[in-house]
Parts: sequence; C-alpha cells; structure tokens
Amino acid sequence: MTLHRWIFDNLDNPLILGHVPQLSKLTLAHAFIINRTLKLSQLLVNVPSISDLHLDFQSEKVWVLPECPKVLAPVLGKLRRVNLNNLPEECDITWTMFLLEATPSLEELCITVWDHKCQLESQKSYSQKTDVKWEPSTADFKHNNLSRLTIYGFQPNDNFMGYVRRVTEAAENIREVSLHDRKVC
Repeated sequence: MTLHRWIFDNLDNPLILGHVPQLSKLTLAHAFIINRTLKLSQLLVNVPSISDLHLDFQSEKVWVLPECPKVLAPVLGKLRRVNLNNLPEECDITWTMFLLEATPSLEELCITVWDHKCQLESQKSYSQKTDVKWEPSTADFKHNNLSRLTIYGFQPNDNFMGYVRRVTEAAENIREVSLHDRKVC
C-alpha cells in the first residue's frame, strides 16, 4: 500500500488501516502534517504482517514520533526492511535508533538524508523543520539480525560518525555498511 501526499492537521487519526492481516509493505510519503506527529504503534496496531516500511519525509519535518521500543516491538516484530527517505539535512539521525530497538527481525536499514533543493523551491513548506529528540532505552542494546546499513547523504561529522558507530556496535551480525555522499538532482 502506498499513500502519497496526505494531509494531517486537526484529526486524531490521519490514517486508519483497520484490520489488514495480509498487508506486508507500506509506503507513506510526503505527509503534510501541521504541528503533529504520528505514532507508528497506533497506525500499525492492526497490521501484524508488516515486513517492509518506507517513510519518505520529502526533506520536510520528521512526522514520526520516536516511541518506547516495548510499545512498538509487538507491532513491528516482523519488520525486515526499513527505508527512511529524504530526512532533512539539519536533523540528527540518532532518533532512528528507536526503530532498530523495536524491530528484532530487522535485516536492512536504509537512510537517505537530503534536502532536495529542486522540490523545496517548487513547493510550499507545510510544516516547520524540527530536530527530533530521542534517548536510548538502554546503553547495552544489541541487535541480532541487522545485516545491512546504508546511508545516502553521509557526511563525516559527529552526527553521522556517532550514528554509524552506535549501529555497528549494537548490530552483532552486521555484514555490510554502505556510506554514500549526497544524491544529485
């Protein structure tokens, strides 16, 4: 299922999936969310078979709320692949660790950090960009299944270096780490 260009402002539930036990792939892209964040634990509570999750932020505000891994783990227990596309460049990516902590079956994590200048100049910004704050639930967290980490838009700064170090220390069976420079329009 793909949902592209959806608006969430004053509603309590911007998207209600109902009971969809066979839904395995979900893409949410370009959400116009005004002063709100989305809890994956609420959105995916009735989607027990989700294995592939793609969130595209279109270089806008991060609209996913980092949640406690204990709350998310029952919902994301079968998740194998996560793609987080077009995260704003000024945003610290450490917040994405909450997904790693909540997904014991995760095998591939792909992150693209990019302020896509062409899109930003051609569209009205519906939400202010904000950094996402997150604190790890445990310092000694270990992940047994993550085998591949890919980052596009990698920069050799503390944000990225600390993140890669944290993921590789936690992922005991990691086989591939691919770090790529910014994408070109």
